[in-house]
Amino acid sequence: LFLLGGSRYYGYFKNDFFKDGFGKNVNMSGNTYIGEFKDGLNEGYGTLTTQTGRIYSGEWKKDKLEGYCQIKWPDGQTYEGEFREGTFSGIGILKCNNGDVYKGEMQKGVITGIGTMDYTDGRLYQGEFKACIRGDYGIMKWGESQQVFEGEWKDSKLKFGLYTWPSGHQYF
Repeated sequence: LFLLGGSRYYGYFKNDFFKDGFGKNVNMSGNTYIGEFKDGLNEGYGTLTTQTGRIYSGEWKKDKLEGYCQIKWPDGQTYEGEFREGTFSGIGILKCNNGDVYKGEMQKGVITGIGTMDYTDGRLYQGEFKACIRGDYGIMKWGESQQVFEGEWKDSKLKFGLYTWPSGHQYF
């Protein structure tokens, strides 16, 4: 069935007007949503595939992702975790297309809060992030060298703290 605005919808209706129940909607941009509808909106479990290849799966509430959901980008990056009002907010796992993996808190789609970043070069940072930048207190461990820095960070740079070498020697 063709709808106003050029969308195509296949599924159930409520009162012969509102998309309601399970269905498939393809909008004019080529984005496809397959899942549950309520009163004409994406509501319940469903998957949205954009014309650019991005895939959003999970629980929907009033056309926005809400609760536990997943995003897959065409370049291989993925996010799995909590969503609030359509953006990843809460606890989740972000796997970057370069291989880095972040596990921790997100706010409005941005790495912010307590988390762990496991870098592909062997470094591991555990601590606080502000807008994707290491900040305040954290611990950085360098893979093969076994060096450890524990202390304060500012703008992802070491500020003040305890640096420990594999030999056990420490430096403030």
